Amino acid sequence: MSYGRQTQGGPNAKGVTILRILQFCLAPSFGGLEINMCDLSRWLASRPDVELAVGFTSGTRVAEKLGELPVPQIAFSKPCGKLPLRPAWRLARWITQHEIDVVHVHWKKDLPLVALAKRLARRPFRFVHTRHMNLPGRKHDPYHAWLYGSLDRLIVVTHYLHRQALAHLPIDPERVIPIHYGVAFDRPVDRERIHERCRNLGIPIAPREGFHIGLFGRIYDYKGQHLLVDAVEQLRSHGKDVRAWIIGEPFVPAYLEDLKADVRRRGLADAVRFLGFQPHPIELMSVMDAVALTTRNETFGLVLVEAMHAGRPVIGSRAGGVPEIIDDGETGLLFESWNAKDLARAIEQLYDNPALRHRLATAGQHKAMRAFDRDRQFQRVLEVLKESATASTRRAA
Repeated sequence: MSYGRQTQGGPNAKGVTILRILQFCLAPSFGGLEINMCDLSRWLASRPDVELAVGFTSGTRVAEKLGELPVPQIAFSKPCGKLPLRPAWRLARWITQHEIDVVHVHWKKDLPLVALAKRLARRPFRFVHTRHMNLPGRKHDPYHAWLYGSLDRLIVVTHYLHRQALAHLPIDPERVIPIHYGVAFDRPVDRERIHERCRNLGIPIAPREGFHIGLFGRIYDYKGQHLLVDAVEQLRSHGKDVRAWIIGEPFVPAYLEDLKADVRRRGLADAVRFLGFQPHPIELMSVMDAVALTTRNETFGLVLVEAMHAGRPVIGSRAGGVPEIIDDGETGLLFESWNAKDLARAIEQLYDNPALRHRLATAGQHKAMRAFDRDRQFQRVLEVLKESATASTRRAA
């Protein structure tokens, strides 16, 4: 059994070991998980030592983003269930045909499909999963023992998630590898373009009235957008001119409609605005006075790293992987999870103290650039994908 192959010639006129990787995600929505998967796919497509293929669900934003890549593609009409035998046969044949070495899965609901395909494929391949979300509860029943036993590597995006995986999953600890998310630091800042975007969206640019706080991410209850509405109402009742901008697409449309109705009922329509999904959110973060993340228990919090890189002070809940990003009082502020009153307290600290805002923003930006670089993250992921193939070759030998 061998993984990778030698190709001669090319621009460098040298032998290059090629790894054929299938980046796979049938998720129908488009949030941090899917954005990271698309960014990693584009990065891998540029590598001379990788031949990339991609798999997605037709008609999704992932399909829109990756469909333009000149690489082999496999599309499914919808996500699959727990025992998707027919789709697994199709995927197994496709993997064999394209001589895929490693399948890298990002959405947990795709694990059964790829695990079955691994059993059915005439060509053996390595199976790696990046876990982006929390792992609540133990998974030691026979089904999950088979599912996670199929994995060659499990990448987790925080040390918090690493501890969860070791406690809850039936998997060899040596196969679980923590790799933090990263942010690209090379996108040029075009203030004229940013100001034009803000004018089109109705976001005032300094000098302006009020304290403007942004909340970026998928809109649904667990993300806690209602906490920010509560905090804004509390602060405005005490004479603080706080204004919130909630940016992201709804995961549950009914929650967004209830949220908008609640804002109108409280008389906050001029203080809380909804902008929907926006590309390049870091540009909008750069014009906020602060950026908050209100999720009940966020696995990581890439939004916070992006805001820190943009030079904005950040506020996050004291739960999940967020304390791995925010050093409370040094690179941002933490508040008690699911506590709107404590969130209001943190916002008020920044509102009343411009010097604190500047100090936290400066320290946060330095930490983001030092600890959360996207190219280093992607390079480390590629090393894990290569190592999984190499380790399997050694075992086969």
